[in-house]
Amino acid sequence: MLAQSLPLISQPAAAAKGYLGGPECDIAVLDTGADFTVPELGACKAAGDPGCRVVYAADMTAVNDGVRDDSSLHGTNVASIAASVAPRSRIIALDIFDKDGFTYDSIVVNAINWLIESKRNGAFPNTCVINLSLGDDGVWPTPCGLTSTEAVYEAAFSEARAAGMLPVVAAGNAGTTAGLASPACAPYMSLYAPGALITAGGKTYGGTSQATPHVAGAVAVLKAAVPSATLDQIVTALRETGKPIRVPRQTYVKPRLNLEAAVEFLKGTPLPRDTDPPSDATLTLTPVIGADGEAATLQVLAQLTSADPSGIAIACLSNAPLASSEACSPYRPYTAAGLTWTLADGADGSRTVYAWAADAAGNFAPSPATASISVKRTPRLEILAGDSNVTRWRNLTLSVMVPAASSTTEMCITDRDSAKSAADCKASQWAPYSPIYNFKFSSGRQGVKALKLFIRDKPAVGAVTAAVVARVEAGAASILFDSAAPSMPGTVKLKANATSSSIAVSFVPAARDVGTGIASYLLVMREGSRPPSRCSTFDASPSSSTSSTFLRPPGGWVAGAVLERVFEGLPPRTRFGFRVCAVDGAGNIATGRVKYASTSKAL
Repeated sequence: MLAQSLPLISQPAAAAKGYLGGPECDIAVLDTGADFTVPELGACKAAGDPGCRVVYAADMTAVNDGVRDDSSLHGTNVASIAASVAPRSRIIALDIFDKDGFTYDSIVVNAINWLIESKRNGAFPNTCVINLSLGDDGVWPTPCGLTSTEAVYEAAFSEARAAGMLPVVAAGNAGTTAGLASPACAPYMSLYAPGALITAGGKTYGGTSQATPHVAGAVAVLKAAVPSATLDQIVTALRETGKPIRVPRQTYVKPRLNLEAAVEFLKGTPLPRDTDPPSDATLTLTPVIGADGEAATLQVLAQLTSADPSGIAIACLSNAPLASSEACSPYRPYTAAGLTWTLADGADGSRTVYAWAADAAGNFAPSPATASISVKRTPRLEILAGDSNVTRWRNLTLSVMVPAASSTTEMCITDRDSAKSAADCKASQWAPYSPIYNFKFSSGRQGVKALKLFIRDKPAVGAVTAAVVARVEAGAASILFDSAAPSMPGTVKLKANATSSSIAVSFVPAARDVGTGIASYLLVMREGSRPPSRCSTFDASPSSSTSSTFLRPPGGWVAGAVLERVFEGLPPRTRFGFRVCAVDGAGNIATGRVKYASTSKAL
């Protein structure tokens, strides 16, 4: 969105100082055309009309399709971005794509030559920048002007610069680290700018096509602010003042556009800039599971602190020493919450982590911050039961972690209170170690279940006791086994009040459950002479219908309160059966109570 991208390049700050572009620099946009009826371009009837941001529009292809912009409106989006960055500069919109969205090198070069000629003959003498949000599918690892095929762009760009127009070209969206698309590779990568996702001119696009007009608009602002500035001076201002950015998959650093700083630099009044790296950064490692300074797993939280005035913006972590910050990848955005990290595998003992950091001004620390932590992994059990700490099933799936387990490691898992050591495990309970294990409670006794895990390598070498946990945490937790359905005494009686088209069913929720408590009531209805046989039976015969609903009091359970559900839209003079069942916190459903009722005759 422009609401985010313009502040990111400090355009509002520059505009507040009066740096808005102007008649000193027109922006040429070579694209699919431009629909000048959109608000960003003046909402005008014709290019060149008073107040219209588009001073001239033309189709440069062999066949003029007669439309302001092709169906994609890509050019409208691009032109609107440039016009928003430089709100007082004019747009020259040249359509270089045919109706199918294709163009050719010859058309692009002819359009550049047309601009050169129109500048020299006085038709558009103030064109100072050419926006080219386009590219081929190639990847050029070196400046593409060195090849015969692409040398045509090198020549065209050189002529345009000689005429006083700076070509600004999209780098391409391939995401490759091996090179750039043509014609951006003539001469090569220079500057970063925001490009995703940008809504302008009524369309939303993302990519380097949208980054390019941010830069083109900035060139217009700089030229209008300092009309005597040369193109080389403008490029220097853009590159010297931009925030250095290292893309995570790249090893090199390029500046990101900072419009306010570039203008002040060009005017000879540069803004204060942080050039000091966060050399004082310190690293702290906190185990995700375990005590301070000792991790029970390989997962840790890495946190950096620094007195750097710009603050740490990105960081890259490594388990091994590296020669430089460029050798570390990937860099991740850094916040005070820290970064999760996986320590190097291997035998238990000390681990060292290396953290390379850069501040918000783009300064990279010359050396990494380091910290060490001891790893002492202990056998651990985890129930794979999602977020619940209650189960109604005797069969469980367990995650078992045994450090340095080998092919001879055996394990015994039991929930018997009498098992105090590995010697208390029967021969039939020992099984080869497996990280995933299906376990069944030894009895159906209700209540909290605690599991014990014993390991041995013949003979037993140790034991650990752990309460069953539903999610791994630093301490032990318990899981409640509840497989008993709630009881529904005779005081739970259904009442029914019927009309010709509805039946209101009500009851006092007096069910009891000693395990997990009553969570809700399930009320089911079926047309016919019999109610559903149980509340979990929702199937109906072809000649009858079934309806069900969960009932819970909105303000919580209150003694003596009445729950009611009105079934509407029923046929007259028809019999229905109802069953209400209590549901406990573990999902057990009671047998329930039944009621019959019939709708009355329609009046």
